[in-house]
Amino acid sequence: MYIHLGEDVVIRSSDIVAILEWYDELNEYIERYRAEERLFDISDNMTKSIIVTTKALYLSPLSSLTIKRRTLDKRANHLLYSDTFDGFYDE
Repeated sequence: MYIHLGEDVVIRSSDIVAILEWYDELNEYIERYRAEERLFDISDNMTKSIIVTTKALYLSPLSSLTIKRRTLDKRANHLLYSDTFDGFYDE
């Protein structure tokens, strides 16, 4: 499954490690990714959330709640429309 993060950026949901709300205390962490050239700022200085993946860090203009809902909606749709349950969604 793929998740839209804003602008024209889509990532694999299986690559997501964390979805965080933006706050200033994360600047040191963000700068480390920037120095390693693994930071993708798609927020146009309107960052609302930070998405940590296995390979990079994304600054998104969408709220963390919106992105989390998108991941859950994709999982729910998969369960509704798949012929077999693959066990990836546990409650």
